[in-house]
Amino acid sequence: MSPDIRIGWTVVLFLAALAAGMGVSSVAHCEPVPLTERVAALVPVFGSKKEPLVDAAGFASALVEVSGGNRDWIALLATVAIHEAALSARIADGNCRPLECDHGLAWSLYQIHRNQQNAAVWGSRDLTVQTREASRMLRQAFYRCGGLRDGWLLQTLRAYAGHGCASPFPGETERVATFARVRR
Repeated sequence: MSPDIRIGWTVVLFLAALAAGMGVSSVAHCEPVPLTERVAALVPVFGSKKEPLVDAAGFASALVEVSGGNRDWIALLATVAIHEAALSARIADGNCRPLECDHGLAWSLYQIHRNQQNAAVWGSRDLTVQTREASRMLRQAFYRCGGLRDGWLLQTLRAYAGHGCASPFPGETERVATFARVRR
């Protein structure tokens, strides 16, 4: 084979390798899906199959804003809303049936009872207000139970439910499983 043909084949092989590398690089450098879009995608997956769901974009925006983008906190807030209200638009709007919402004593996707700290916002239909109040209460439960240590999630859920940090309550295993699924 002549030197010119050898150079020609070398150039062809180099260009083929360069093209393959650029193709792999373009796939590897895809733009990630924004966090709010990933959170919004949770609503149809985890929400009620029997009634209209909360506005996915509004719910996602509220969770990301209130949590500051902390994925564990987003998963915790979403888990509570999923189990307390099945992400129901009707519950978020305060349209509870007679036996729902603790017989009308609880409000929001997070089923929060009125107290001195939330009296000014209790009953608001604004998802960000609801999420901010739930986050405040979850943060109190989190710190009451010792913060970031082994078992923080279960202890926080127990305290939020009014059972203390160490007292189990029905459905806690399902909530921990939901948290794990949402977090993934």
